[in-house]
Amino acid sequence: MPYFEALKFISLASTSGLSVLRQTILRSRLDKAPERRLLELGLAGERMPDSELVLHSDGEKWSEPYVQLTKDFYVKIKEDQQ
Repeated sequence: MPYFEALKFISLASTSGLSVLRQTILRSRLDKAPERRLLELGLAGERMPDSELVLHSDGEKWSEPYVQLTKDFYVKIKEDQQ
């Protein structure tokens, strides 16, 4: 979900008893502002540390964490890394 809109969503979810269990901040590049928040919400549970995922490492090359996350879903990512 868009980065700043997620703050409103989290606030709204808390009125229904939901809290953030896990959050990943998504950036297109390390030097860019965050673009998205990936949220896992729940009624109860232990909060996990926040994480960050950067899509591109150098130039147009996919970052290794992004490749590992999506390689089973996107044929092109597999081909680009070979």
